[in-house]
Amino acid sequence: MSFASFSISHLRCFSGAGRSMFQIGIKPCLHNYLSTSSYISIRLKHGKANKHGVHFVNKNLSIKYANSVNQDNKINHNTNGGSDVEVKPASRLLVLIAWIRAAEKNLEKYREIYIKNYGFDVLTVYTNPIDFLLPTVGTQKTAQNLVDYLVTEGNKYSDIVIHGFSVGAYEFGEILIILNKALEKSEANSAYHKLIDTIRGMVFDSAVDVSGAPIGVSRSVGGETFLADAIQIVMRFYMWLASPVATKHYVASSKMFHNNFLRCPALLLFSKQDAISDTKVNMDLAEEWKNLGINVTVKDFNHSRHVTHYRKYPDLYGKQIDDFITKLSFISDK
Repeated sequence: MSFASFSISHLRCFSGAGRSMFQIGIKPCLHNYLSTSSYISIRLKHGKANKHGVHFVNKNLSIKYANSVNQDNKINHNTNGGSDVEVKPASRLLVLIAWIRAAEKNLEKYREIYIKNYGFDVLTVYTNPIDFLLPTVGTQKTAQNLVDYLVTEGNKYSDIVIHGFSVGAYEFGEILIILNKALEKSEANSAYHKLIDTIRGMVFDSAVDVSGAPIGVSRSVGGETFLADAIQIVMRFYMWLASPVATKHYVASSKMFHNNFLRCPALLLFSKQDAISDTKVNMDLAEEWKNLGINVTVKDFNHSRHVTHYRKYPDLYGKQIDDFITKLSFISDK
C-alpha cells in the first residue's frame, strides 16, 4: 500500500526526481491544498468534455455519463438555447485510484483500457501530497467522499471493479475502514451491503506497504549506497515522530488492507525493478489474501519501474487485465 508522503524525499520518489524539492513537494502541495485538497473525477465513455473527457462539478466530484452523447452526437436543444443531454450510466463502473500527482494524459491510457474494451464508466480518485501528510483532513476525507458517492450514485451500477496504483492501495485501506464501520452499524440489506455485493474484482499496480516504505524510499533516492542507509534511518525517525498525526493512520490502513474483508478476485501487478513497491511484500500480501479465501493472481514484470509496467509492456499488461476481467462474474453479463 502507498504511504507515500512521509517526507519531501518520499514525495519526490512518487512525483519525479527531475525537479526541485520545492517544485515537487512544497509549492504544489500549498497550491493544490488551498484550492482543493482532494477531489474525485468521473470519466465516462462516449461523452464529450474537456480534452480528456473529465468534468468537475465541485472540488470533490466530476461526472459525465457514458451515454450522455450517443454515437451520432445527437443533442436535444431546449427552448433557452441550451441543450438537454440524455443521461444514462453504463452498467459497469471502474474506480481508478491514482498515484500521487498523476497526469491526466497518463491516467487516460488506463481509462481507455476499460472504456473501449469492456464498456466501463471510470471514476477517478486523486489525492495531493499534502493529503498524505495530514490524513485526517486529506486522504480520509477523500475516502469518505468516495464512499458517499458510491452509496448514493453507485446503485446505478450492477458491477464495480477497483484499480489502484501505488498510493491508491493506501487510499483503498482508508476506504475499507470507512466501509467496515458503516457495515457494522447498518442493517443487512443496507446500501453499504449492496455496494459491497457489487464489487467484482480488485487490481493493484505497484502497491507500497507501510512496512516497506522506508527501504523503498531510501533505495529510490539513494540507490544501493550509504546514502540510502542514511535516508532509511531518517524515514524511520520521521514515521516515529509523525505517529500521532499520520503514521498511526498509515498502519491502521495497512492492517485493514491486509485483512481485506472483500472476497472478490484480485490481481497484483509489480516488478523486481521497482524499488518502491517491494516484490516480497506483494507476494506476502497475495498469500495473506489467499488464506482469507480471495482468488489472487500475481504478475511480476521483472524489468519495469514504479507504475511503468503498462508503458514498458503495453501488450502484456493489457493481456493481464483482459484475462482478469474476462474471468470475473458480472451481473451485467447475465
